[in-house]
Formats: sequence, C-alpha cells, structure tokens
Amino acid sequence: MKKFFFLAAAALVTLAACTKNEVETSSPKEISYNAVTAQNNVTKAVINTSYYAPTDPAFGVWALYQPTGWITNHAGNVWVGTNASTSAHISYQTDTWKNTSGTDYWPISGSLVFMGYSPYTNVSGKAAIAVAENKVKLTVTNFQSATDSYVDDLMWSDAVEATANTTNYDSNGNNPTTYNGVPIVFHHALSQIIVNAKTAADYAAQGYTFTITSITMTIDDTATLTVTDDLATDPTVIWTEPATDVTPTILTSGSTALTTSYVQQGNTILVIPQTLTAEEDVLHITYQLVHNGVTSTASKDISLTAGSTVTLSAFEKNKKYNLNLLFTLDEIKYSPDVTDWETTVTSEYDVPEDAS
Repeated sequence: MKKFFFLAAAALVTLAACTKNEVETSSPKEISYNAVTAQNNVTKAVINTSYYAPTDPAFGVWALYQPTGWITNHAGNVWVGTNASTSAHISYQTDTWKNTSGTDYWPISGSLVFMGYSPYTNVSGKAAIAVAENKVKLTVTNFQSATDSYVDDLMWSDAVEATANTTNYDSNGNNPTTYNGVPIVFHHALSQIIVNAKTAADYAAQGYTFTITSITMTIDDTATLTVTDDLATDPTVIWTEPATDVTPTILTSGSTALTTSYVQQGNTILVIPQTLTAEEDVLHITYQLVHNGVTSTASKDISLTAGSTVTLSAFEKNKKYNLNLLFTLDEIKYSPDVTDWETTVTSEYDVPEDAS
C-alpha cells in the first residue's frame, strides 16, 4: 500500500471522498472538501498560503468506483465527475469546499479511487481520466502555460483509494488543525522561473547606476501531461516535448536602480518542463547604465544553457529556477539557482557588459 507523506515540497490537498450516486440509507454520509497546501512560494501564480483558502483556484477531481477494491477489480466507473473527461468542479461555498453540482455521498459498499488536478479553470476541458494497464491515468492534453498570462499553476495528484473519511493532520506535522477527509497529494507539474538582479559592488558611490528596463524570455509552449499511477508505487509523470515558441514578458518599463542585494525583477512565470537549446531558449535583457549624467543603453541575449559551473540542459517539473543576474562594470554574471521546491543547484554565467 502506498504511503502518503506530507512534505513541504509538495502541495497537499486534503479532500473528503465523494460520489454523485443516490444511496438507499437512512443516514447518508456527506462528503466535504477541506484543502490545505504546504509550500513556499512567492507569486500569485501558485497556491501561496498554508491553506487552500476561499480565494484560491477551484480544482477538479474524479472518484472511480471499485466494487471489490482496486487490487481485485481495477474498475473505472466514474462516481464523482460526470464522465471520464469531465471531473467534479470543486469550489469554496460559504464555509466548505464542495462539488458545485451538489452534495456527494459515500457508496454503501466498495471503495473509491480519487485523482485530480488544479486549477479547474483553463484545465477542465483538457483533462481526462482512464484506467489502463492496471493503472489510473490522468491526461491533460495540449496544456499551454501561456494561458491566463502565465499564472496557471498546473498540479496533478497521486491516486488514492478510500472507503470513508479519515482524520488527517496539517501538512507540517504539528497537528494544530485536523481535517476529516481523504488525503490527496498534489504536485507541481510546471517549472517556476524568477529573475533576480544586483550589482557586484556599490557602484552608485562611484557615480554608476544600473537599471534593467525590460526582460523577456523565448521558450517553448504547448504540451501534453500524462500521469499513470498503480496506487502502490510512485506515479510515472511524462510531459511531451513542447514545440511552439512563445516569448513571455517578465519585466516591462523597469525603472528601479539595482543595488548590492538581489531583488526580483518583474513577474514570476510558469513554463512547461522542457529540454533547453542554446540557439532557441534565451533570456532577453535591456538595461541602462548612467555615469556622470550620461545614459547608455544596451541589450543582451543570454542563452539559458550557457552555464560556466553547472550547465542548464532542461527545465524540470516541480522545480523553481532563480535566474540571478550580477552586474559589474565590465560584465554581467548570470547565475540560475534551481530550488526544485526540493533541491538547489547553482550555475554562473558571464556576459560582457556592452553599454556605451
């Protein structure tokens, strides 16, 4: 039986089990949805509180009915969610998370296998569930990270089987709050990109001022996510390689002078995990250097693969990449700090300063 660990690196959502069927019983057991997240994020693009608050995105979930249990039967009958391509739409209503279509109840016998995704908006029409080769398979077809201005934090969940609500604890293990439901662990499917910048020394004291005025990045978009889970081992998560070029804007009309401390520049963006190529995947930077009242403007294209210590060959799922720009009077050093939401890798890039 698979074990569930509430890790700070994973987005944890605790859900109560559910079914749309009417049941013949004098005391039907209603299913409510209580959600909690456990992660450290800094942008509206991701779930950004300890709890899946009322203002957070709605999510989608299926419950597949197992008449004799998953190990015996591997059934794909959908009880929650209209059908295999239409999940239940779970949103916050008054004081609880629940199915927007009505109340869900546990079946009298058998079990339910839950699997879902977040957010519901912009994803529901692309998501589907199936049972094949003794596994539950979640598919999100032709997902675009560019949807909704790069703020969709696509997450997928492990599959979990349950027959009744159970008591679950808060994500950090301190247990101040309990949740009566079924634990479903969500994981980030995308890569999170943040650009930071600073100067190597206090150049302002020498009469030099650096200001980044714009940042864009050329990257690939549109791909299909497939997650297969046998409920006993870790799921297999596969993204197809995206092939459509997009150029998300990270910063426009920047006007804040750089200091000796790293400061985030512009917006955080989310991109589909992908292999990086030197010629195509590029960070585009425009900046100004002011000295003795004279303003010089320059632009620089930095290949995302041009690391001098650790070469970036790909953006991977569930990883956070801090792309750190270090400005000196003779060069810009580019250093991505990959924090995975789990691990950290740093690499430094040197780019000649060419303002004149």
